[in-house]
Amino acid sequence: MAEGNATIVPLIIRPARRVRRQQDPPLATYDLFIETYWHRPDLLPLPKPHHSLLALEEPLSVIPACHTYLRETIGFAPEPAWHGPIPTWHSVPCRLCQAIIGLPNHAVHSLRRFSILLLLPDEDPLDVRPFIYLGMQFFSQFRATITVDCSAANTPPRGTLLFPLHL
Repeated sequence: MAEGNATIVPLIIRPARRVRRQQDPPLATYDLFIETYWHRPDLLPLPKPHHSLLALEEPLSVIPACHTYLRETIGFAPEPAWHGPIPTWHSVPCRLCQAIIGLPNHAVHSLRRFSILLLLPDEDPLDVRPFIYLGMQFFSQFRATITVDCSAANTPPRGTLLFPLHL
């Protein structure tokens, strides 16, 4: 895919902060984040970006309850088109909502807006990390391509997230 035809978002790659048991091998694991600008109902983005975790193991995106400021500032609209029971997150009941996020498109130095389906859990489970999670549904819906380059010795990996221009 040519860069002129895509939204290019650089990945923020950090060593994963996970509890390692003594019997676990010392593997280098990384978390992949992107900057997300959450939009209020008037479609103006919040001035400060949030780092959101690429959580491909999560079916839907999630904003945990610990992100009080974001949850209170954004007017999350309920998702009326959803049919069936609303999923839980780690057995915690949730609201299912739609929101608008802006991702920085470094190809043209602007924000590209995306409508995102997400879960808002009633409380935070004890066993999860306090990140904003971008789940698989978001990446599938917008046909994202994730590229991570680990080829350079003794340097952290680099990567990008690409979205096609037209969906």
